[in-house]
Amino acid sequence: MASRLTVLRERVFGNSSGRKAKVVSTICALLGLALAGELGLAQSNSSQPPAISTSTQWTLDAPVLASSSASGVPSNGFSMQGGFSPDGTHLLFWSRSTNISPAATSGFSELYLKDLTTGQVSVVSADANGVEGNNDSTNPNNSSQILMFSPDGTKVVFESAATNLVSPGANGHQHIFIKDLTAGAVTLVSVDANGIQGNSNSMDFTFSPDGTKVAFDSASTNLIPGGTAGNQVFVKDLATLAVTLVSANASGIAGNGASSFPVFSPDGTQVAFVSTSSNLAAGATNTHSQIYVKNLQSGAITVESADANGNEANNDSLYPMFSPDGSKLAFNSISTNLVPNVPSFNSEVYVKDLALGAITLVSADANGVPANGNSTQLGAFSPDSAKIAFQSTSTNLMSGANGASQVFVKDLLTGSVTPASSNAAGVLANGNSVMPALSPNHLALAFQSSSTNLGVNSFTSQIYVRSIFTASGAVVDSAFAAGLSTAGQLAFSDSDANDTHTATVTAQASDLGAVTASVPKDSTGSGTGGVVRWNYQVDESQLHGLTAPATDNFTLTLTDSQGCIATTAIVVTALPQDFAVTNTTSGSTPTSSSTSTSSCPTLTVTSSPSSLTVTSGQTALFSAAATGSPAPTVQWQVSSDGGATFTNVSGATSTTLTFAADMSQNGNSYRAVFANSTGSVTSSAASLTVNTAGATTSVASSKNPTVFGQAVTFSVTVSATTGTPTGTVTLFDGASTIGTAALGSTGAAAFTTSSLAVGNHSITASYSGDSNFNASISSAFTQIVNLDVPTVTVNSSPNPSPFGQPVVATATVSATAPGSGTPTGTVTFLDGLTNLGAANLVNGQASFTISALTSGLHSIMATYGGDGSFSQNSGTAGLTVSKASTATSLSSSANPSIINQTVTFTATVSAVAPGAGTPSGTVTFSDGTTGLGSASLVNGQASFTTSSLAVGSHSITASYAGDGNFNSSSSTMSQTVNKASTATSLSSSANPSSIGQPVTFTATVNIVAPAAGTPTGTVTFSDGGTTLATAPLSSAGTATFTASSLALKSHAITAVYSGDASFNGSTGSLTQNVQYAICAQYDQTRSVQGGATFPIKLQICDVAGNNLSSQSIVLHATAILAASGVAGPVQDSGNANPDNDFRNVGGNGSNAGYIFNLDTSGLATGTYALQFMVQGDPVQHTVMFGVN
Repeated sequence: MASRLTVLRERVFGNSSGRKAKVVSTICALLGLALAGELGLAQSNSSQPPAISTSTQWTLDAPVLASSSASGVPSNGFSMQGGFSPDGTHLLFWSRSTNISPAATSGFSELYLKDLTTGQVSVVSADANGVEGNNDSTNPNNSSQILMFSPDGTKVVFESAATNLVSPGANGHQHIFIKDLTAGAVTLVSVDANGIQGNSNSMDFTFSPDGTKVAFDSASTNLIPGGTAGNQVFVKDLATLAVTLVSANASGIAGNGASSFPVFSPDGTQVAFVSTSSNLAAGATNTHSQIYVKNLQSGAITVESADANGNEANNDSLYPMFSPDGSKLAFNSISTNLVPNVPSFNSEVYVKDLALGAITLVSADANGVPANGNSTQLGAFSPDSAKIAFQSTSTNLMSGANGASQVFVKDLLTGSVTPASSNAAGVLANGNSVMPALSPNHLALAFQSSSTNLGVNSFTSQIYVRSIFTASGAVVDSAFAAGLSTAGQLAFSDSDANDTHTATVTAQASDLGAVTASVPKDSTGSGTGGVVRWNYQVDESQLHGLTAPATDNFTLTLTDSQGCIATTAIVVTALPQDFAVTNTTSGSTPTSSSTSTSSCPTLTVTSSPSSLTVTSGQTALFSAAATGSPAPTVQWQVSSDGGATFTNVSGATSTTLTFAADMSQNGNSYRAVFANSTGSVTSSAASLTVNTAGATTSVASSKNPTVFGQAVTFSVTVSATTGTPTGTVTLFDGASTIGTAALGSTGAAAFTTSSLAVGNHSITASYSGDSNFNASISSAFTQIVNLDVPTVTVNSSPNPSPFGQPVVATATVSATAPGSGTPTGTVTFLDGLTNLGAANLVNGQASFTISALTSGLHSIMATYGGDGSFSQNSGTAGLTVSKASTATSLSSSANPSIINQTVTFTATVSAVAPGAGTPSGTVTFSDGTTGLGSASLVNGQASFTTSSLAVGSHSITASYAGDGNFNSSSSTMSQTVNKASTATSLSSSANPSSIGQPVTFTATVNIVAPAAGTPTGTVTFSDGGTTLATAPLSSAGTATFTASSLALKSHAITAVYSGDASFNGSTGSLTQNVQYAICAQYDQTRSVQGGATFPIKLQICDVAGNNLSSQSIVLHATAILAASGVAGPVQDSGNANPDNDFRNVGGNGSNAGYIFNLDTSGLATGTYALQFMVQGDPVQHTVMFGVN
């Protein structure tokens, strides 16, 4: 058996359920480009562009150690087999280290979870309290790409021999467990449907793609009814707990050999596994391990480790793995008959087309020559099915191989082989590197290596992760997704270490899909290490209709903070057929070409000023523009000598030059000089001509009539036959001055005002004149200003609002353009025709709070009354008052309760804020789906009382039906009804009893309050450990038993009530003493003279008076007890009774008896009892006598 190997596979991209997979191959070339330097005057430094690494289309970043503590300390024990989480942010691996986590220091092999973002490490193979497993957790054998994570990444399946992970503990065999990473709970999986643990080792596990099942192999014989023999493959349903045998033929007969290494198909309907059985499928009868695929729905099973003609492999095949699209199966084999020209007994990796039967050798160099090493194994597909990572000791897959096991990546489209187990300089690892795993997003690769030249010189196996830089990929049409996607990332650098970068993508109109790009890691501060990540997505429906390949073209632009850009084409070619395992000479590899450009804006004049002719006093305006990076500065210059010399115009540093022309500037030339760090450029020059003329004054209005607040511009023109008048003009409204302004360069001035009151205005303009022109006054005209009709808008907040929430209605009264100003006065609010109230405008707004609206649609109207500048108007807006949401809470007066106990369930229904008020209506109480009853709400509460709940757990639901203003809601609680406690008492009809006397024992079973009811069942009577009898309980709660042959002794009598469906059992007990009956042979009322001897004569008898006296039974006097008078010690008269023992008379038989000659010396007159013990009798006896 090969070493335990696996690579984690965590995302399903397709299935094989009769659908034709489609592949989109993405090819993108990004070239490093030079960018211009930063612009600026008097600077000699220059900007540099970003450079995007494009040495190949699929490259790997330097290896990064993953098997380390949170502080980065390398593991000090053997670490192996890394597997990514579904989102690629976490990595699972096994290690015997004691320094990775303070929670695992035993040196056992434990499973760890590494957060690749934060570096934090946690122990997975630990119990719910975080205590590490007390034995090894080991990596599986079944593949290098099993699903250890559930699809949502919250659970992990693993195997361990630890006994302390679950309670009660595991039985010491290797078992399969599931760890909840959120709650910490651990569940044992390798158990039968009733939870009985497997009775042998279970291993080689995997989640199903949907996370509802776990497949594993096990040597346990007790996992399914009827049992199994040997090592078999099983599937455990995590919902129903059912266990299904997988390694069986189509008739359900278990394989007659060892079966192992299960993996699920991407759609979860099939399981591939390895078996040495000869009875599983037709065509597979030799004793070598073969690869089988079992259909879990139909039961059909096929052998797949066969050549294209269906002939089974002639030697062992191991490690099956489905492609993510489900159409193919990878495995490794030492067979020589699968494809031609494979060296004998060489372990090679193959890919089998499950639909066509074709089989292809993967472990070959780019020219198809098979690997020459004998340890080539473990095919791990990339998420897009286009690549396979595998390990090999072969020396012919690439130049420089050193004989150590290396990790390679085979491109199934081009046939190229890329080494993955190398350092940042490309030097192959100098120790064995194995167990490759590709992240689900195709952005990282993990592997295990004992090399010392990958960055850690610890001389033990470590886990490394390498980022993948790729501009190509393939996506597969998957039954689990509505869209297709592929992603890639590329490295870039920028020698300008202070630059930041952004990435954008431009699409063409004909593109089927879309590409987005981001810069998850910038080169800022270092100049190197930048990453551009791109993602292509297309709706699969866009491809289903394709009859020929279609191409999407995009332009990716990387822009630095200085405006320098690098652009390249991303070409996505949609191929409407499955990918083919080819080599570079097959001619079927998708190809594309792309170009890239790079530029920084150069310093260039884009427009020069134009020559200008103006009249004296007019504005002269020149403009110019230039482009460059950095943005250039500008300086205007003037020449008064015909362009022979130019001088700077003070303060003229914008792209426009504006000034008022006069006659002294006639004939000047003007130009602009632009400069940045790359140099300077000068625009062409423009000339200025200044003329003179006569003048007249006129005034005009921009709008007449206007409304209040509307801006009106009065244009005053002072014209002359030659030249342009200068000076000022004054504008009048009747006799009132509106304003004064200087004439512009065109002899015009404008006055804009919006402050004219409503009414008629007489407007005139007066020119003051200058040294060349006389003053003048324009003709008057009438400007009319009317009332403005305002705009009234109504806004209710919140809207919609729940019932009970106060609503603020706000009316905004504003001038209607072109009018302006702020209306004043009052606003009246109405709900339909109902007057709600009024409010004064403040800064054009009036607000009114409404707090009593019923649920429904309301029309809120705001009516403005008008003022001196604004007319009346109104506005309306709809307001929706919805039913308020409610929250129902449910409580129990007693939980848990006991059988027949009265329980009151109280439902409290309250409005959910911002709703308010007290709900009304009814609440229905139910037990599961069974209705219990209903009650009306009173002050928001309703109660229901019952005493009829059966023993068990009840799901009690209170459902509020809602009313006109409140929505329904419900609440559910679990009510536990326990059995009632009982107390059993035990009594005896005679205690002590005599030998042979019948004794009736009565057990009374009482109910412990607050429970009620009548217990049923039986009571078992026992004498010590001996069961005497079992009697039923009567309706009065009693049970009796009569014993007639109890032996002479103390008996520990117990009565055990069995309990019933409603009442718990209980126990009562007593001590029953069985004694001899004493038959006195004298008159016990007789007295003797004090000091005389009193002969005490007696026999010991049974209850019927039969004499049981015997020489072997000793009677011993112990004390004299005074019934009246004073007691004394027992005294023997004449030493006739040695040691105070009675003397036997008559021997044995019916005349036998006992005598004790009692000395009464010292006893006062009175009645006494002689106390004595009978050998074997638990009770002390007395006989009476008197002294006179």
